Amino acid sequence: MDQLWICGKLISEWEDTGSVWAFQGVFDDEKKADAACKDESYFIFPAILNQELSRQGRDVENARYPRIEEDIPSVEQEGK
Repeated sequence: MDQLWICGKLISEWEDTGSVWAFQGVFDDEKKADAACKDESYFIFPAILNQELSRQGRDVENARYPRIEEDIPSVEQEGK
């Protein structure tokens, strides 16, 4: 179980200083992290246990907003 899922809530964004977010939890399964997202301001991203994130950038790789994605039809759904 090296990969975990971090859940956060976006509090605010500023162009000059970046994002402010609140830690909401850490999960051992992506579906559990999805379920912790209460509204469109919640996001999740994978993290590897005992591995530091890059100190170069401020953006988290592979972050996504599950509640926003639910409202966006996939290409497969649009063709039906």
